[in-house]
Amino acid sequence: MLAAILSLLTGCGSRSPDKPGVSLPLRYPVLLIGERDVIVKADEAALVTTTGASGGVYHPAYQFVDSDGAVYEVVKATAIGKQPSWRDLGTSSFQVYLRLKARQKIPLKEAKARALAAAIRPGLEAIGEEGVEIAKAKIGGATSFAELIEACRSPWRRP
Repeated sequence: MLAAILSLLTGCGSRSPDKPGVSLPLRYPVLLIGERDVIVKADEAALVTTTGASGGVYHPAYQFVDSDGAVYEVVKATAIGKQPSWRDLGTSSFQVYLRLKARQKIPLKEAKARALAAAIRPGLEAIGEEGVEIAKAKIGGATSFAELIEACRSPWRRP
């Protein structure tokens, strides 16, 4: 009994998660803000499913902003059911368990600034001058977190 209590206190009794998901509840859709892009995930299934093994686990490179403006960072991403890339040249998808750490809520103005910076960071060569202007108008014009997240689904395309 004492050993069980000590293992819980020291973390030795903790084990890897065995199913995909997130450690904290999020309000969807969720906006992922990276250094050079923004991604919108509609629900938990979309958030924890990768597009392919060759892409790897990308989640720790993003800050998550949920529909309430709460900010989260990924402490650890654990791949669940990932097959060796050599079996199918890395084309099969897999899922992850995301251990999240909650940060403070941010005002809409700050979320828009972060999203815009990431959306236009690829530069004129990648999205063109018109794409930058469209992103500024769509993201800058958002009046709620829901509108901001919707604008970030395709920030460079005309509405």
